[in-house]
Amino acid sequence: MGNRFTDLYQRILEDYYNRLNNH
Repeated sequence: MGNRFTDLYQRILEDYYNRLNNH
């Protein structure tokens, strides 16, 4: 239930954290 949404959300979080670390 909501597996796709969780995967997408996790991808966005990973990209967001990567941007913060690369900043």
